[in-house]
Amino acid sequence: MQINWESFSTYNHDARGIQFKFEDLCRQLFSNENLLGNKQFRYLHANPNNHGLETEPIYDEVNKCWIGFQAKFFEQRVDYTQIKHSAEKTVEYYTGKEGVVDLVYIFCNQPITSTSDGYINAIKPLKTANIQVQLITDTAILDLVRNKYPYLGLYYFGKYSLQADWFKTHTEHMLEELGERYNRDFNVETSFLDELSLFVHDNRAAEYFNEKKTCLLDEISELRYQSNKKDYLMTLEKTVSILPNVGRENLECCLEWNNKLQSAVNTFVSDLTEERKILKKKSNEVYAIFYDNETGQKEREEALKVYHDLERQIRDIDTLLELPERINISEREKKLLHGNILTIHGKAGVGKSQLLAIKTQNLLSENRMGLLLVAGIYFTDSPIHEQIMKNLKLNYSLDDLIDILETIGERDNCIVPVFIDALNETWNKRLWKSGLPSIIDKIKQLPMVKLVLSYRTEYQRLILPDSVLEDRIDIIDMLHRGFEENSIVAVKEFLNHYNIPFTPLEYFGYEMSNPLFLDLYCKTYDGEDVSLPALYERVIKRANKNIYQILGEELRQKGYIEEDNILRPLIMEIAEWLVDHDKRSISQKELVRLEFWKEYGLSAVPFIRQLIKEHILHDSVIEDKERLYFAFDQMNDYYCAKAIIEKCQTREDVREYLSKKVLGIENGELGNSWNLDLFVNSCALYAEKYDEECINIIETLESTDDRWQVFSRYIDSFQWRDGRYISTEHFKGLLKKYPCRPEDLWPMLIGNSVKISNPFNADFLHHFLMQYKLNKRDFLWTTYINKLTVYDADRLVQLIQMYDKGEKLEVKSRKQLELLLTLFGWLLSSSNRWLRDYTSKAMIEILKDHFQLCQVILEKFKKVDDPYITQRLYGIVFGACCKRVNENEFQILAEYIYNTVFNQEKVYPDILLRDYTRLIIERFLYENPEYTGIIVRKKIIPPYNSEPIPEIEDQGYLKRKYEGAMLWLMHSMRFEGMGTYGDFGRYVFQRALSSFEVDDKKMFNYAVYYIQDELGYSEEYFGEHDQHCGSYSRNQTIKVERIGKKYQWITMYNMLARISDHCRMVERWNYPAKEEVQFEGAWEPYIRDFDPTLNRSFMICNIAPKFDVLDDFLSKGRTENKVVDISTEDKEKVWLETKGVFLDELKDTLILTEQNGTKWICLTKYCDTGRKDLNVGKTLVWSWLYAYFVSPEQADEFSQCARKGISIITEDTASHHQTYSVFNREYPWSPSCHEFNEYAWIDAQIKTGEYEMVSETVQVPDLSKIEAALRKYQSLIEDEDWDGEEEFEIPEIEYKEEIRKREIEKKIGKILHATTELLWEEEYDATKEESISRSLPCAQLIEMMDLRQQTEDGFYYDNSGNLAAFDTDLTQNINSVVVRKDILDSFLAKMNMKLIWLVDAEKEIHAGDYSIKRWSDWEAVFIYEEDSITGELHRINISS
Repeated sequence: MQINWESFSTYNHDARGIQFKFEDLCRQLFSNENLLGNKQFRYLHANPNNHGLETEPIYDEVNKCWIGFQAKFFEQRVDYTQIKHSAEKTVEYYTGKEGVVDLVYIFCNQPITSTSDGYINAIKPLKTANIQVQLITDTAILDLVRNKYPYLGLYYFGKYSLQADWFKTHTEHMLEELGERYNRDFNVETSFLDELSLFVHDNRAAEYFNEKKTCLLDEISELRYQSNKKDYLMTLEKTVSILPNVGRENLECCLEWNNKLQSAVNTFVSDLTEERKILKKKSNEVYAIFYDNETGQKEREEALKVYHDLERQIRDIDTLLELPERINISEREKKLLHGNILTIHGKAGVGKSQLLAIKTQNLLSENRMGLLLVAGIYFTDSPIHEQIMKNLKLNYSLDDLIDILETIGERDNCIVPVFIDALNETWNKRLWKSGLPSIIDKIKQLPMVKLVLSYRTEYQRLILPDSVLEDRIDIIDMLHRGFEENSIVAVKEFLNHYNIPFTPLEYFGYEMSNPLFLDLYCKTYDGEDVSLPALYERVIKRANKNIYQILGEELRQKGYIEEDNILRPLIMEIAEWLVDHDKRSISQKELVRLEFWKEYGLSAVPFIRQLIKEHILHDSVIEDKERLYFAFDQMNDYYCAKAIIEKCQTREDVREYLSKKVLGIENGELGNSWNLDLFVNSCALYAEKYDEECINIIETLESTDDRWQVFSRYIDSFQWRDGRYISTEHFKGLLKKYPCRPEDLWPMLIGNSVKISNPFNADFLHHFLMQYKLNKRDFLWTTYINKLTVYDADRLVQLIQMYDKGEKLEVKSRKQLELLLTLFGWLLSSSNRWLRDYTSKAMIEILKDHFQLCQVILEKFKKVDDPYITQRLYGIVFGACCKRVNENEFQILAEYIYNTVFNQEKVYPDILLRDYTRLIIERFLYENPEYTGIIVRKKIIPPYNSEPIPEIEDQGYLKRKYEGAMLWLMHSMRFEGMGTYGDFGRYVFQRALSSFEVDDKKMFNYAVYYIQDELGYSEEYFGEHDQHCGSYSRNQTIKVERIGKKYQWITMYNMLARISDHCRMVERWNYPAKEEVQFEGAWEPYIRDFDPTLNRSFMICNIAPKFDVLDDFLSKGRTENKVVDISTEDKEKVWLETKGVFLDELKDTLILTEQNGTKWICLTKYCDTGRKDLNVGKTLVWSWLYAYFVSPEQADEFSQCARKGISIITEDTASHHQTYSVFNREYPWSPSCHEFNEYAWIDAQIKTGEYEMVSETVQVPDLSKIEAALRKYQSLIEDEDWDGEEEFEIPEIEYKEEIRKREIEKKIGKILHATTELLWEEEYDATKEESISRSLPCAQLIEMMDLRQQTEDGFYYDNSGNLAAFDTDLTQNINSVVVRKDILDSFLAKMNMKLIWLVDAEKEIHAGDYSIKRWSDWEAVFIYEEDSITGELHRINISS
C-alpha cells in the first residue's frame, strides 16, 4: 500500500467526491492531534452552512483555546483565493457573531510555502483579527498517516475502503444464513434491546435516557399537588426542565445530569434526610411500645396508630429523596456506555440471533455501520480470523479490517459494532478460545469499535478464553432470558404473524412463553387444539418433511418418499438408548453407532446436522464434553417414557421399572429425584395404555416430603397430559390420600380452566371450591390468588389487563367463554383490590359483547356463600347492562334477577348487591317504559324484608388482649369513643352508621361477633397472611387487603342492609335535632365502592375533534405572562388594569370549529395561564365561565346588571352542579339522580346596587365555655373505664340583635346549570391510580336530545350515532364541556331558553411564597346568540 496522493485520488472517487473524502481525513487528523487530551467529549459539528471552517470552533482544553480547521484539496496548484475567502468568512462569523476562534489549522494536499505572497495575502484577514494559523500540508499529512495513524492509510490510501452498500449487501447474506432464527416481519422488543442500544450508542439509547427526564417531570408534577415540600419539588422541576436532551453523538452528557440535580437540591436533601432521621427515631420508639406485652392495650393501640402515621411520613420523604435518582445513570448503564466488549448468552431459542440481527438492521436504517458475522458458517480448522476474512472475501487481515472500522467510526463520529452471533455453532468451537484474545485486545485499544459476542450459556467455558472468564470487570455480560417480561405481547405477535387466532387455549398453554416452543407451535399449527405430546408428533412430522427437502437426493436413492416418517424410529431409538444408559444426552459418536443408520442405510453426519437445525436435537457441552439432547426437556421425558412403556411387556413390569429404575426407590427412600418428570410422563402413557393410574407406586416411600415431591409433579402434569384417563372423583380421592399443598393444585386448574373437554377445567374448579365454607376456601384459594399480582409475568394477570383494555381473545365457543368467566368469577373472592377490580372490569368487557352469559354466570354462582363474589357479580352485570352491544335478552335477565333477589320472602342482606340488582331492573324499566310483565316496581324499592340485627350479649371484645392478625382487625374496627379508633371503624363503618338511629356499641359488638362466629375469621387460618398485608388508609386504595378486612367489608354491607330495613334513617347534618329521612339506596349515605360503568381505558375517543384554538389561546396567555414587566408598583397596576390577550380573547374560545366545519359550543369551563408555572413567573390569570340555561327575560336581567358594573357573581351562581355518589352510566336516569337533577335548578338573585338597614340576630361566642366542654370531652375519651354513655353537655349559644347595612337583591327565578360534574373521590376502585372527575351536559339536555354514551366512557352520541358532547379535559386537558351546535340550538328552541355564561376572572401577582400580592377582579355576562357571543368583560375591583 502506497501512502501518497496518487493512491488517495485513485481510491476516493465515490459519489460524495474527493473533496469530501479529504475533509473526512483532515477532520480525523485534526481531532486525533488536538482533542484527545480533552476530558469532556466534544462533538465536531459539521454542516454545509459552517462559515470558513469545516466545523464549528471547538475548545482545546489542553492549550485553553478555541480551534478550527480548513481542508483544501487541489488537483493541481493551490488556489489562494479559496483560502482567503474562507479566512474572510471565518473572521466575519467567528470573532463574535457566532462564537470565537483563536487558532485555525489549514490542511492542504499541495505544498504551501508559508513565506509566499499568495499565502501571506490569503491569511491576512486572520492575522489582522489576531487569529493564529498553523499549516499542515502535503508530506506533513502523509507522514502523520504513515507514522501515527496507519489505520487511516488503510481506508483512505488503499483499496480497503468499505462503503455503506457493502455493509448492506453483507448483512443480507448474514440474515439469509440465520434462516428461521431471524424474523424480518416482526420483533418482540425487550429490555435486552435497550441494553444493546446503550452499548452501541444509537438513537434508541438517546430516547431511553431522555425518557428518564420525561418520567421524572411527570412524577414531580403529580407530587406537587400532594406534597407540602413544594419549594423542593419546584426547584427539582426547574432544574430537570433545563437539562439538555442527549442525542446519540453525546450520550455521555447524561452522566452530568445527576450531579447538576444534586447540586441544585443539596440543601433540601440534607433537610429531608435530617427530618427522616428524627421521624425514624420516633417510629422505633413507638414500635417498641406496641410490641411490649407489658404495655396496656390502649397504649399499644395508640402506639400502633402513631407508628403508622410516622411510617407514612417516612415513606413520603423517601419518595421525595428518591426523585433525583430517577435520572441517575446506573453502574450497569455506565458500563454499557463505556465498555468495548459485550457477551450475550442464554438458552437455545431465546432470541439472541434475532436481537443482533434487528440491531444491525436498525443501525443501517440510521445510516450507521455495523458488521454482523454468523459463526455457524465457519467449518474448517483454520484460525478463526482467517475464516472470518475469507468468508468476507476481503484480502487483508482482520486487524486491518478492525482499523478500517475504527476509521469509519471516527469519520462518522459513531460507534461501529462487530456482532459475532452463535459462537457455539462454529464447527471447531475451540478456535474461539485461541482466536478471541487477540481480537479482544485489539478492540479494547480502539474507542470507536465495539465487539458483541453471543453464545449458548453452557458453551461458555469451551468457547471463551480463560482471560475473558477471569476478567469480568472490563467485559460486560448479558443473560438473555427471552421475553419472560412480556410474554403476552410475544404470544400475541407470534400468533398474529402466523394468522393463528389468539384464544384462551393458546394463552394458558403450557410452555407458550418459551420463544422456541412458541415458534414451533406456530409453524406446525393446523387449526386443531393440541396437547404437548401431539405437538411433538407434529414437530417431528414437519422436521421429517424439511429434512426430506434438504437431503432428498440421498433419500430418494435409498427408495424413500416424502410420506415415509423415517425420523420417528430414529427418535425412538435415541430415547431407548437414553433409557438403557440412564442418561439425558448422547455423544455424537454414540449417536452415529445406533442401529438406525445401518438399517435405513443413511449417512449420519448430515442427518444429525439437520436434526439440530430443525430443533429436534440441541448440542451442548456437558462436563466439558459435547453432547446432544432433545430440544425440550419435556420432549426428552415424553419419548423416554414412551420407550419405557414399549419396552416393558406387562403393567407389572412397567410399575417395577418406574419404581426401581426411574424413581430409584430403595428402602423406602427416593433415590432419583431428577427423574420426576420422566416418571409423570410415564404415568400419563401408562394410564393411556392400561386405563388406570400408577401414582400409588409412591406409597412405598416412607417420607412424606418424598411423596409430596412426586405427587406435586404428578398434579402439575395434568396441565399437558390427556385427562380422559382419570375420573375427577378418583383424582379428588388422590388429593385426600397423598400430601398436597394448595399452591400445587391451583396452577394446574387455572392452566386447564378454558379447555372445554378437559375434566379439570373451570367447571371442576367451580365445584371443587364450592365444597368449602367461606373461611376454609379463603384460606386455601384466596390467600393464593392474592399473590398473583406480585409477579408481572403472571399470564392470568396479563390476560385480565388485556381484557380490561378492550383487547379480546378469539373464543371458539360460548362454553369456552363461560369457562373463562367462571375462572374470573372465583378471582372476585380476592381481598387483593387490584386483582378483584381489574377482573371485574375485564368481565364487563366480555359480558357486554356476550350478554346472554350474564344469567348463566349469575346462576352458576347463585349458591356461593361468599358475598364478595355475588355482590360484585351483580355489579359486573349492571356494568354489562349499561355497555351491552346486544339489545336482546334484557327482559329475561331482569325478570330472573327480580325473582332471585326481590321476589323472595327475605331479600339478600347486602346493601351493595341490592343496589346493583335494583339498578339492573331500573335500567330495564327505563329502556322499556311500556313493560307490563312480572316485575312489580314497588318490590325493588327499599325497605326490604330481612332479619333485624339481633341484640347479643356484650362479648367484652374491647377488653380482651389480642395478638397477631386479630390485633390488626380489632384496631381497624374500633369506633370513636372506644379508645384509639381505627380508620375503618371511625371513618367508614361508624360514619355510615351515623345516618341511622342505632346504638354504636351494640353494632360494634355484633359486627365483631359476625366476623368471628358467622364468617369464621380465625388466627389459625389468616394470621400469617394478614400480618403481611398493607395497612388501611381512608385516602388511599390499598392493593392487597387483609382477609380480615374483607370480612369487615362483608359484615358492614350485611349489617347496613338490615339496618336500612329496620332502623330509622336521620339527616346526620342537622345536629342536634336529627330529622327523619327516607332511605332510598346506597348512594345516600354513600357507601358504594366500585363503579362498574366507568373504565379508564375507555375514556379515549379517537374521533373526538381537538381544537387548536384552545391550545393556542392558553399558549398566548402564558407567553404574554412570561414577558410582562411588573418590576414597579406602577407597572403592576398597569398590568392589573388591562385585559391582556387572555381576557381579551376569552370570548373567542366559546364557539369552536373543527376541520370539517362542524361547530361546537363550550359550556361551563375553567382555564388559566398555568398555576404550576408560578415557580418561574409570578403572574396568573384565570377564569371560570359558569354556563346556565335561562329564560330570555332572565338573560336581560343579568345583562343589565353587568352593564351597570354590578357584580353578578354570587355564592349561588358561582357554583357547580356536582355529585360523588352517582355511577357514570346511571346518570341521569336512575333513582339516585332524581333529586340530584332537581338541584340543577338554582334560585337566582341579582344585586340591585341599592342598600337597606336591617336587624339581624347574630351569635355571641363564649370561647371559655367551649374550651371547658372540649377539655371535659377529651378527658372522657382518655378514660379507659368510660362506656360512652355519660351525657355530654353542649354549651348554650347566646345571641344578640344588630342593625346592619345590607345590599338589596332581586329574585329573578330559577336558572338551570348547563353542565353537571361527576366526581369519583371516595371509591376504593384500584383500577384508578387517582380520583376521576368528568363534566357532562345537564340531565335535561341529555334526555331531551336523546344523547347516550356508546363504547367510550364520557363521550355522548346522538340517536344517529354521531358524536354530540364531551369534556375537552379528556382530549386536551382543558376543562370544558362542548356540545355540537346543532344539538344545542335545537335544545334551546325546544326549551325557549338562552345560554349565558357568568364570567368570574382574576389577574393575580404572586409573592415569593406564592401568596397573592395584588389582584384585579373581572366579570361579564356572555350571551349565546346562535352565531355570535354578546357581552364584554369589565373590571370590578383592583387591590391597592
